[in-house]
Amino acid sequence: MSALPDEPREQRPTIAIVPGPPDRPGGLRAALVRVAPFTAFGFVPIGIAVVFLGGAVAFDALGLDFRQAYWPAGHAVLQGHTPYPPVDAHVLARGASFVYPPVVAIALAPFALLPVGVATVLAVILTTAALAGTLWTLGVRDWRCYGAAVASPAVLGCIQTAALSAPFVLAIALAWRGRSRGPAAPILIAAVVAAKLFLWPLLLWLAVARGLRTSVAAALGAVGLALTPWLLGFPGFRQYPHLLTLLTQVEGGHAYTPRALALSLGAGTQLAEIVAIAAGASVLAFAVATARRPDAELRTLALTILAALLLSPVVWSHYFVLLLPIAAIARPTIGWAWIALPALWLSGGSWDAPSGLQVAIGLAVMVLATLPGLAARVTTVSAASSSPSHRSPKTPSARTRAEPSPPSGCGTAP
Repeated sequence: MSALPDEPREQRPTIAIVPGPPDRPGGLRAALVRVAPFTAFGFVPIGIAVVFLGGAVAFDALGLDFRQAYWPAGHAVLQGHTPYPPVDAHVLARGASFVYPPVVAIALAPFALLPVGVATVLAVILTTAALAGTLWTLGVRDWRCYGAAVASPAVLGCIQTAALSAPFVLAIALAWRGRSRGPAAPILIAAVVAAKLFLWPLLLWLAVARGLRTSVAAALGAVGLALTPWLLGFPGFRQYPHLLTLLTQVEGGHAYTPRALALSLGAGTQLAEIVAIAAGASVLAFAVATARRPDAELRTLALTILAALLLSPVVWSHYFVLLLPIAAIARPTIGWAWIALPALWLSGGSWDAPSGLQVAIGLAVMVLATLPGLAARVTTVSAASSSPSHRSPKTPSARTRAEPSPPSGCGTAP
């Protein structure tokens, strides 16, 4: 053996094992998860809107209600004529008659100063802005909620016809924002009730939000707005009740109402009307029974809107946009509350409901759209405590707080 010391052994380089990229199925799954919201609430609603409104343009049906009923009514007011059609079933069956109180015809008169085509385009734009403004007014900042709303046949039908349901729902949203103090809420509710008589149950919500005295004042204001033009000589006062009665007989059988459902099941006219009154009265009774609870404002708003729709003799698909504030207040971020109005496609997406099954689906959508207002807990902050001099630095400035609160970075209910 050699006496020399051992030579140092050659050191081999160590090999580090670096994890490789994830397998293809996992990567594809992650990509689909990232793309899904943009597809479900972006591309799909846009595609539905393009097809729906594009078809309306192709068939010359864009702004249909405005062109056939609202603009002619405003033009008749400017000419000093009656905006109302003759009390004739054949005329009303065409679905192009103006049947609103005089205050609406007077408000539409400025549009008649424009050519009907220009006025129609303007009306469609204002309708779209009013619907988007409703959600924005109520604190909805989650773009997915806007996509879910656009995917609804109620919203698209409202835009396509330039229906007055859009300014009505915006007025309800503004009334909610101003419910704690100031004259905005009673004035807006009075105007809405005067223009759309079946929305009178909103006066019950105003009584909960602001007190009975304010609600009575708003009711008197609504009556004054509705009757004053007739007292000053506006034509059509005597024929108007007969016009509404005949309209119910002509169109009420294929609307989204309990009355239409009862008729489709073989009930007589009187029994069908009793069913509708019983349904609406039951909802109002529940609203009254729960009106003293601390979180009653949103619940009462939801129930009074539902009761108004149930009691109305005629409900078309665009009336369903009146339910938008319930989801917006209860859940200003995307969630189950926003699936109700798109579910109206299950009825066929038509503006009316020719079959009993379609009516039943529409009524189910009404109830589903109301549930968020019953499930959410909204804590009301009094007007005094919400003023700067009384507000704690840690207290949010919004007048309501919905529980559970939405994730950070998303809108909150005002």
